[in-house]
Formats: sequence, structure tokens, C-alpha cells
Amino acid sequence: MHLILDGVFNHVGDDSIYFDRYGKYETVGAYEYWSRIYDLMNEEGMTEEEAKAQTEEEFKEDGQVFSPYGFHNWFNIKNTKVDVGQPTERYDYQGWWGFDSLPEIASIPGDVVPYQSELNNEKFADYIMYEDDSVAKSWLNQGGSGWRLDVANEVDPEFWREFRDELKQIELDQGGSPLILGEIWDDASKYFLGDLYDSVMNYRFRGAVIDFYVMVKRNKRWSN
Repeated sequence: MHLILDGVFNHVGDDSIYFDRYGKYETVGAYEYWSRIYDLMNEEGMTEEEAKAQTEEEFKEDGQVFSPYGFHNWFNIKNTKVDVGQPTERYDYQGWWGFDSLPEIASIPGDVVPYQSELNNEKFADYIMYEDDSVAKSWLNQGGSGWRLDVANEVDPEFWREFRDELKQIELDQGGSPLILGEIWDDASKYFLGDLYDSVMNYRFRGAVIDFYVMVKRNKRWSN
């Protein structure tokens, strides 16, 4: 038996330790960090730098800690409020397919690649794949046989090329290298050039099987 892990490296839950919309964790999450900064800017007239300094000081005085991987800078949270049902409102951010319970990891400009990408958030990339105790490597070292990459087409392909290069260096206890399986809903031909995935979720075949089954059942009902 082989265990393939499901890696959701495009978005997280709004109550996760990384985002912490509801202030549940000791580690500072992105939403609690930026919402406090924006409150100080909007209510006290501070500059962003002044608000950052005061926010960080207050969190540390309260015994909170900042992750060395910079969770608080993984997301694009805007200084704009949106209504989420009166009397509640929140600062705006990109949620996966519009769901605010699933904030997306930000693609940002930077020096790693010359366009907006998750790779340019270097601490995020370290946390997911580069470091020896990264998420991807740790679970393989504990017996996993590979990764199924959720909504793989919504992450920069260059991120997955790096992901593949890092993971294919690992020799599994059961032999061979880890399987990398992409969740792709449409034609996946361009992903099979040897630089991204080993295989994909075969939703097109699944759809064909379901359509065939429905057709057979319908024809059988009509023939009776």
C-alpha cells in the first residue's frame, strides 16, 4: 500500500494558523496582522510603517510570536472593507473562487522569476519544498509515497518545476522516487513533458464513464 498525500498549496482555511482570521493562535497570522495595521492607519492616521511597528510591538507584548517563515506576509489583504452580513465586515482579500473561508496564497512580484508568482514569496517556497524539514519533504520522510497537488493549474507552473526538482532527489524507503499527481480538469497534454507531473487526475475519463453509465441506465429504462 502506498500513501499519496493531498497538497493544497494554493489556499488555506481562514481559521488556519497561517491566516488566523479569528485570532485563535499564538503565532501571528496574516489577517490579524494586517487588519490591526489597517485599523491603526484608518482610525489613528498612522503611516503603514508606523502601524506595522506598533502592531508588532503590541503582539510581542501580548506574548505572540512571528513565524520565521513569515506567515503574515503570505496573502494579499487590502485596506478595503467589505460587508459579509450586517453588522459584520472584514478587510478584503482574494478567496479561492470567491470563498472568503479559503484565502489564496499571494502571487507576488520579485527576483526569483520576472513576473508575479508564488515562487517570489521565498519563505513560503522554503516552507513548502526547499528546506529539509519542509512540508513536502517531511511527509515523504515519514513514509508518504508522493503528492496529489490540488488545483494544480492555479499555481505557477514554475513553482511545480521547482517542486519536482526538489522531490525527485528523494529516494523513498520503498524504492523509487515520489509520485507527483496534478489535479487538472481539462486537457493535460502540456503537463506531460517530463518537467511537471507524473500523472493527473483523470476527470475526463471519469466523466466519460459516468455519461456512459447514465446512458445505459436511461436506455434500459426506456426499453422496459
